[in-house]
Amino acid sequence: GGSGGSGDAASKVAYITMMQVRAYIIHSSNDALAMACTIAIRYSTIRRQGYNADADKKHAENAPNEIQVLDYRQQQYRLLPLLAASYAIFFSGKHVLARLKNIENELVSGSTAITKTIVGDIHATTSALKSYATAF
Repeated sequence: GGSGGSGDAASKVAYITMMQVRAYIIHSSNDALAMACTIAIRYSTIRRQGYNADADKKHAENAPNEIQVLDYRQQQYRLLPLLAASYAIFFSGKHVLARLKNIENELVSGSTAITKTIVGDIHATTSALKSYATAF
């Protein structure tokens, strides 16, 4: 209830704060995913395994006779979608944090431009993104 005065703005600010916590959880979970991808991809680039028939054809004495692990399609299928998800989460999370900061500034300045629909949209976005980002 209420007349939509300062109590309404205060409840919206409290709600925005809760969503900012979600946004920071998204950011933190992406840090972990990005680090894991970096480690796995670097290791897969350096590690060699399996027989490389092409190395025998080169007749070079120092040609490696094993294949880079990252050259295996299965390894690419496992790692590259996670890398893409990390980028998507990073940029989505950055956008959500900027949007939340904008909404908070508008509310603090007394603007009435922030509607329940806008707050509801950002709530749905942070909820879904948190669920997605923490699934890895």
